[in-house]
Amino acid sequence: RVNPREVRGKIVGGGVVVKPRLFGLMVLPGKKTTLMQTTMISKAINQRFNYMDRGAKKGVADPKDDDYIDLKLDPRYRGNLSRYFSVMLHVAIGESDSEREERLRKLRSMLMEPTSAMSAAMQLEAIGARGIEILIEGLESPDLQVRFLAAEALAYQDKHLAVPVLKEAAETESAFRWHALAALSSITHVSALDALDSLLHVSSAETRYGAFRAQKKRADNSPVFNAEKLGENGQFVLHTIPSNGEPMVHYTRSREPEIVLFGDPIELRIPEFLDCGREILIKGSEDGTQIKVCRFQPGQETRVEYCAPRVKDFIHALANVGLSYGRIIQLLDQTKREDLLVARLVADATPRPSRSYGQDSEDSEEVTAPPPTNLMPLPDLFHVRPAVRVRTSDEDVDSP
Repeated sequence: RVNPREVRGKIVGGGVVVKPRLFGLMVLPGKKTTLMQTTMISKAINQRFNYMDRGAKKGVADPKDDDYIDLKLDPRYRGNLSRYFSVMLHVAIGESDSEREERLRKLRSMLMEPTSAMSAAMQLEAIGARGIEILIEGLESPDLQVRFLAAEALAYQDKHLAVPVLKEAAETESAFRWHALAALSSITHVSALDALDSLLHVSSAETRYGAFRAQKKRADNSPVFNAEKLGENGQFVLHTIPSNGEPMVHYTRSREPEIVLFGDPIELRIPEFLDCGREILIKGSEDGTQIKVCRFQPGQETRVEYCAPRVKDFIHALANVGLSYGRIIQLLDQTKREDLLVARLVADATPRPSRSYGQDSEDSEEVTAPPPTNLMPLPDLFHVRPAVRVRTSDEDVDSP
């Protein structure tokens, strides 16, 4: 039911939120609490989570009322807010040293058992420094799930010992892939960057694009991605990533509009004629060495562009004659259907939350399994809205 006092609407062209996101913890209604109790809870949280503010260390929790604690985000969890809350809810309140030592002994046994490893890893991550030694032991487990859960908990404490296991999990097990990539993006050590870079060249489209997104989160302005804003008012972004893997073109239909080229140059066969509707003509040039792109609009001069038979140049030519992002990805789809694109073409290689560990899902990106019971929700870094209807500015058609 919609609250009549709420104002709702849709920003058709998208938007950027300029105010910080506010969140906190509330005590359940019906629980009798005091400011002293919320202060005690905040103190326990701040012993585990803090951040630097103008050179001074500050806790993330600030008690505001008898039943509300204001929270700041620990930067390490910027790409995985759901995990941040889950770990925070595992912070023990008022635990003595002897009680903690006893719990650590139990958690050591729990971590090595796959059925209880998830809970143990979360509690050890919430404990912080005193749980790291046990998590490192978990990296040596013969069970991939145990190794991964231990590595993930270490990653959010910036321990680079977790990198090899997270790389293995991202490459070989689809149920762990997105969590492993998000965890790698939170590690500041150069080995994590090297691992993500190596994943840009594997065969899995999901892994390659996920590694790109994880690297982009680490350094959005990195020159490695060769970001170019194309189209009217920088409507979309074209990234070119050097890759020794199979050439691949990836485009998005949700989040921000972007095309990522894995490999350069990616070749196009020169068409004799490409049927693109009334306004667009695409064919080979007179000398047969280039692609000719023409756009016809009533009352306007015909716009003509010539480009080399390469995907990057083709996209530039389409943008230069004024085509919208939606129309450009349609034409890329058409070149693939007509066997002109000499590369894989992939749309929205993003996570499927229906995968679970224990299925033979790593060999095929099309396999789905029953809803997972042993994994956290998808990291915010890879969360996507459902694909939406995309209208082009020049024709009343949908994106592929």
